[in-house]
Amino acid sequence: MANAILGPCLDHVVARATRAGLPVVKFDGWRRRTSRASAKANGGRYAPVGVIDHHTAPPVPFPLDRLKNKCNISIRHPDGAVCLLNAGWAHDSGWGDRLVLEAVRTDSRLPRPTDTYKTLNPDPVPGGNNPAILGNPFFVDIEVQHLGNGTPLPEVMRAALIVTNAAICEFMDWDPQTRIIGHREWTKRKTDPKWDGKANPMAKIRSDTAAETGSPLPVIHPTPDDTGDNDMAFTAEEEAFLKRFVKVVSIDMGSSRDFAKSAILDIRKDIVTRDELRKFFNGLPTGSAEEAITELQKRLKG
Repeated sequence: MANAILGPCLDHVVARATRAGLPVVKFDGWRRRTSRASAKANGGRYAPVGVIDHHTAPPVPFPLDRLKNKCNISIRHPDGAVCLLNAGWAHDSGWGDRLVLEAVRTDSRLPRPTDTYKTLNPDPVPGGNNPAILGNPFFVDIEVQHLGNGTPLPEVMRAALIVTNAAICEFMDWDPQTRIIGHREWTKRKTDPKWDGKANPMAKIRSDTAAETGSPLPVIHPTPDDTGDNDMAFTAEEEAFLKRFVKVVSIDMGSSRDFAKSAILDIRKDIVTRDELRKFFNGLPTGSAEEAITELQKRLKG
């Protein structure tokens, strides 16, 4: 099976966590894992636009085997290990507020969630009701192993969460102040994350993540897949091309930047090995992004 689509992004998480001196756990099969049930239920298209931070609730530590389809990353108790579980679809986001989704997608002020009922139709209905929308296609999910009872979050776990959030936002070129939310901010049904008292901790999490976030165009170093095969992350040169691809496609197709980014993720998913990657990029024009995109589109159609 081809790599699940968040693989290169999670490679960057590993690099950032390692630089920060944090332990990293790669749960067996993480790179190719995806929740097939979640993908099938949502039409198969995964186009993440933001991050949702959660707490697990008991037991703590929480067994990773029980989280592997639920979330993409878990922050382990008590050592703050960054645990890679799933580079594809997860089902942790669940139903939430369509107005919150739109705010995240457009980098706007976050409204209080008022979702009322479940529907796959994101459009409002007469009478002022605010139908919920399924968030699984739109978010990267991080589960922090914590009881959720308001007790303090260990400092090493807080640091691990901040570094992980920052790495994802760097890779995806997202603003941490608008693209990271808590589960309690996604839906009125939830209270997580809840640590350090009962107040919502997400404003501090966002500001700390923004301070931690580095260059919006990070250098992604090739990292061998822990399965031992030849799957590798993209080089800095290839990343730069793909980021140009975002800008050109979003203008050329009249689509949002997030749609273009999801197209990139689809390309990453389809390129399985580094040899195939080299063949794919070989000979692309380097004079302008437009020329490269034109050639790239021809190859994709072929």
